[in-house]
Amino acid sequence: MASESYKRFTVHKTGHWLGMDAHDVDPYHDEAGNCRTLTAGMIFTIEPKNYIPETFNDLPDE
Repeated sequence: MASESYKRFTVHKTGHWLGMDAHDVDPYHDEAGNCRTLTAGMIFTIEPKNYIPETFNDLPDE
């Protein structure tokens, strides 16, 4: 985790807001740049996903 090597395979964040449209657009941060606090009625997906291409060949054996 400290080396952040996972970022090569994780192109998304944890998820996204969910509303009337599947990908409702709403800011994730407030005006000061702080993460928004979840409040009643807010809905978001949790969908971590790793993308490892078939041609990727520099993974360690272990």
